[in-house]
Amino acid sequence: MSTTQRLSDLFTYDINRTIEGVIKADDESHLRQEVQEFVITKEVAQKLERQFFDAYNDTGGTNGVWISGFYGSGKSHLLKMLSVLLENRVVDDIETGRRFADKVREDNPLLAASIEKAARIPARSIRFNIDQKAILNSTGKDQADAVLAVFMSVFNEMRGYFPRLAWLADLERRMDREGIFADFKTTFREQTGKDWDTERYQVALVRSKFAKAYAAVTAGAVDDGKAVWESARSDYNLTIERFAEEVNDYLSQQAPGFRLNFFVDEVGQYIGDDTKLMTNLQTIAESLYTRCNGNAWVFVTSQEDIEAVLGGLKDKQSQDFSKIQARFKCKLNLTSQNVDEVIELRLLKKTDAGEALLTPIYEQEHKNFATVLSFHEGGTEFRVADSKEEYLRKYPFQPFHFGLLQDCIRALSRQNALMGKHASVGERSLLSIFQDVVKKMDADGLPIGNLPSFDRAFDGLQPILKGEVQASLNTAINNLGEDSFEVRVLKILFLVKYVKNFEATPHHITALLTENFRQDQKALEQDVQTALNKLTRQSYLLRNGTKYEFLTDDEKDIEQEIHNTEVDAVKVNDFLGRMIFEEVIKDTTVTYPDNKQKFGFNRKLDDGPFGRQTNELVLNVITARHPNFSSPTLLMAHSLDKPEAYFVLSAEDRLMDDVQMHLKTDTYLRQTGTPEGEKGLIVQRRAQENHKRRDEIIDQIKAAVGRADILLSGQAVKDIGVGEARNRVTQALQKLITKTYHSLRLLPRDFSYDDATNALLRPAAELAGESGNIGPAEEEMLTFVRRQATANHRVTAKSLLERFGTKPYGWSEGSTATILARLIAGNKLEARADGRDLDNRAAADYLSSNRRVDSLMVSPLADISARDVGRLKRLHQELFNKSNPGREAKEVAEAFRDALREEQLQLRGLLGKKDDFPFVDQLQPYAEALDAFVKLRYNEVFQQLDKLDTDLADLREDRYAPIKAFIDGDQGDIYAKIGKFLATGRENYRHLPPELIQPLQQLQQEEKPYRRGVMSQAKAQLDAAFDAVRDRLEQDRRQVKMLLDGKAAELKAMEEYADLTDTEKLNLEEHLGRHERQLTAERTISGLRQALRDFEEHTFGQLVNQVAALSAAHRRPPPAAPPLGAGGQPYPAPASAPAPKAEEPKPQYTPLPPSRELRDRAGLKSSLIKEEEELERYLNALREAGRAILERGDGIRL
Repeated sequence: MSTTQRLSDLFTYDINRTIEGVIKADDESHLRQEVQEFVITKEVAQKLERQFFDAYNDTGGTNGVWISGFYGSGKSHLLKMLSVLLENRVVDDIETGRRFADKVREDNPLLAASIEKAARIPARSIRFNIDQKAILNSTGKDQADAVLAVFMSVFNEMRGYFPRLAWLADLERRMDREGIFADFKTTFREQTGKDWDTERYQVALVRSKFAKAYAAVTAGAVDDGKAVWESARSDYNLTIERFAEEVNDYLSQQAPGFRLNFFVDEVGQYIGDDTKLMTNLQTIAESLYTRCNGNAWVFVTSQEDIEAVLGGLKDKQSQDFSKIQARFKCKLNLTSQNVDEVIELRLLKKTDAGEALLTPIYEQEHKNFATVLSFHEGGTEFRVADSKEEYLRKYPFQPFHFGLLQDCIRALSRQNALMGKHASVGERSLLSIFQDVVKKMDADGLPIGNLPSFDRAFDGLQPILKGEVQASLNTAINNLGEDSFEVRVLKILFLVKYVKNFEATPHHITALLTENFRQDQKALEQDVQTALNKLTRQSYLLRNGTKYEFLTDDEKDIEQEIHNTEVDAVKVNDFLGRMIFEEVIKDTTVTYPDNKQKFGFNRKLDDGPFGRQTNELVLNVITARHPNFSSPTLLMAHSLDKPEAYFVLSAEDRLMDDVQMHLKTDTYLRQTGTPEGEKGLIVQRRAQENHKRRDEIIDQIKAAVGRADILLSGQAVKDIGVGEARNRVTQALQKLITKTYHSLRLLPRDFSYDDATNALLRPAAELAGESGNIGPAEEEMLTFVRRQATANHRVTAKSLLERFGTKPYGWSEGSTATILARLIAGNKLEARADGRDLDNRAAADYLSSNRRVDSLMVSPLADISARDVGRLKRLHQELFNKSNPGREAKEVAEAFRDALREEQLQLRGLLGKKDDFPFVDQLQPYAEALDAFVKLRYNEVFQQLDKLDTDLADLREDRYAPIKAFIDGDQGDIYAKIGKFLATGRENYRHLPPELIQPLQQLQQEEKPYRRGVMSQAKAQLDAAFDAVRDRLEQDRRQVKMLLDGKAAELKAMEEYADLTDTEKLNLEEHLGRHERQLTAERTISGLRQALRDFEEHTFGQLVNQVAALSAAHRRPPPAAPPLGAGGQPYPAPASAPAPKAEEPKPQYTPLPPSRELRDRAGLKSSLIKEEEELERYLNALREAGRAILERGDGIRL
């Protein structure tokens, strides 16, 4: 083999010369679906820089961008990327503007600056496929404003208004401007139980519900709501001017310079040959530019070969289409070209010198042709050169290169994989491919005698391949590298994909990759097998036995759709967190073995929180996505002095790839459902595979956590070896507890709130007998409280729970509460809440209540001398005549205050008897003193000992003791009876002699009736008054009885009484008996005398009249009986005249006047006459009154 001459020296013609062939695309790049895979080609960069960014950044006279290109050229991808870029959306924590600028910064810093400038302009993108939106909203292309309707729909949808009906969206918009839309939706939900955003799609059924909710929000009538609905429906008129105005109104509410960008995909296909739709789009763009001052842009895509797409346009329509494109001054045209050449005659013809160089090579290697380039494992036996002439004519190719490549092109053509019309493939298309192969070989400096590996043919064929056909291959190139061995294998499998007579076995692929007959074929085939395994795992290939196949069209489509499914970083993080923490680790607490205390811990993934963050301890799982993952030193520094256990997973590309693929597949399956036919079967297989993939992810995480590096406090943990994931996490967290909570050892064990309650409710003596009552934990807390008290800082139980729950303690709330309770119960601390001291039971109630624990304050007990303690105990004995049960100062003071409270309660009882004992007001100073002393804290009690011993004791001795003894004794009972007698017995004692009553009245007015001797005669005086009243009542009752008996006899002596029936007589006697019982039951002298007068002057007269009336009724004669005729029957009355009526006899008695009439007429105003003149006046008046009664014909009863 020659090593001094180049491959190009063999040929007659310059292989690098321009050979006219089939025009091929000059744009060999395409846009990726995902942002991180997007490539800005030089062609695209040039067009963006020169045509787009200058206009966009300066709003230079246009607001329209027309992106055109053949199907698969990447126009939709570019549209999407521009929409993401101009929003400067953050993807994977990186702003898209910065990401895209970085892609071109080195080669084109000016473009990078333009990208960053555009990204800084605040903007919102609305991206949509116009055809899909039109179908969704039932917008027919026959509508003159069909394009406008779709624009308005997506604009409304972006703002949260109804996208289907513009009039309803306008109604919502007006409600929003009035500030009632949110309230309306809330009210609608309350009334119907359903969301307005869902129900509004049932427009025909929702009118009444709308009216009711609208009426409730506006405080109007339901009919008003219906009228608003109908008015909105009938009055709305969608126009381009109205749309532009709404957009401008939206922009006016945003930041200055804000852009609203519409990205419309496939507008060319939608418009077709409809000039009305073209004009509609044109006017929209113009109106938005004019009304919105260039801040509303329209980006559209269209097929480059517009006539082929639309089926051919007539001259006028073509002109209209060109006109509308002219409105979009910024044009981005994505192109591709291809060239075909003659092969052997125009490209591979050798010079004499060239043949001379090749002949020895043939002679040396031709026997290896059939061995090395063997295709015997099935399919066509592709040929190798069988003569020197053929070898020289075709070199550097072998005959199988020609045949197989033609088969590949034909198969691809049948699959519609080539751009343009390639139904028949001739030499021109092959020429281009072969020329490219030869030129590349020459450029690579391959020695004369080498063969071209078949993957080089792909590079020559690629320009005429449709973009969608090679999309997955391009993805592999970007992922694996253009020159990687796996990509070379994949290119070959792509080319032979549809060649039915070629078996793509590892051996056959090895043959196609052979470049040198001296290569180690065994090693090469092993490399091929390794690459095939890798590509199969990554779903680029499908293995069937020993054959490998590039994925079918349906499989590629589905895989591409899955791959292009968007899964944001938040979803990835959430899924990975759930897998790690819920499926693998599972625990949220860890038990510390030394004291059996449970510790909760927060969970983080790459420093980001997962779930609620309520604990101090943290388990932080670090993956390769962490910004410091590649720097263990930084990670260690990051963990220093933090209560966090770092689990640093190894860089498992497969794990993250599987997570991404699982989420993408899951999202795709949920969005797609199950299609019919072959595609449906593929989807079902993908679902099954994805379920297994999830299980594999869990297994991978278990393994990763099981061997992860562990960092604690800036140090690597070496004594926790590889093992089961959950056990390693538990061990690491237990070590973290030891490192973080070094004061945890002060506790003998973990305590509960029940322990705290028991400590407070048990006797102090019993508690003091326990070992550890004043142990290290108590000393630690007591020291802290004393320091805080010295600094005049307020200490609450809650603040202690918080302090001792964190590092360096880590005590559980139950343990902290128990230590605090033991200090309170042991009289080392005192508890107060709401301005008062708490006993142990009250402290227990506060300590166990989450709501009240913040009110519980604690402080050290003050030092009290034994002398003062003894003095207070003696005072207690003197005042209350009983010993004080306390031993220590606080107990003695609390017992003393308890005695004061008991006396305060008794004192309140005495003060409540003021009605019976008005002099108890004299106890008020003592009550005030008690109030003041009861409120004293225990240490203040000792500070006030002198006042207690003087002021309080004096008041008690001078007033409280004698008054209480008086009220509680017999004298108090007598005093109360005197008061009651004087208050309620006036109608009795006013009839008694004054000398009997005056001593009692003087006693009640006595200021200090409790003084010795004041009450000595009180009982005798009270008894005398009671006896006098009783005697007078008995005397009056006897007189009443005599009077009533006389009056009864007087009634019975009346002439008329004899006419009464026995029943009437019994009734009359019962009436008299009731009056007698009522009179004799009267308890007062005045009342008895008044009742007697009422009976004599009024009631008795009524009884007399009643007897007379009853008698008159009995004396009235009955009517006369008619005469009887024959048979004993009365004669009938004559018809001419009625029989004369018998005259009824008149009563034979004179009614008696009421007993008071004569007296009243006499003008008697008093029942007592003291002067003779009064008597004479009364008698004259009585005479005149009696005469008047007689003149009236009435009688006078005496």
